[in-house]
Amino acid sequence: HHLLQHQVIHVVFKHFEPSLVLLQLALLYVPPVFAAVLMAQHLTVLSAILAAFTLFYTALLSSIVLYRVSPMHPLSRYPGPLYMRTSQLWLAWYTATGKLHAYISELHRKYGNAVRVGECWF
Repeated sequence: HHLLQHQVIHVVFKHFEPSLVLLQLALLYVPPVFAAVLMAQHLTVLSAILAAFTLFYTALLSSIVLYRVSPMHPLSRYPGPLYMRTSQLWLAWYTATGKLHAYISELHRKYGNAVRVGECWF
């Protein structure tokens, strides 16, 4: 049940990103707040809030990572390092260090003409 909820939220984010900011904020805060209210019956309010938000964001992040490395992702047919498929942070890191061009060249030598890096390919 919770996995389905996280997958639905992930699909909605993917479809409407980056438009409909209010919808995104509602999807990020309403489910964990609702869960925290339910958990507060058995825990302290602070513990319920921490548990609900931690569980929600851990499950959402896990769902996103699993989707990005799964064969269902539209870019799954492109080769590339597994860790680079999970996030754009690696791309940002290499860009910030000024070494993106060298790293992309290295990836092309290793994987061929098309290389998947995060949610895009070069």
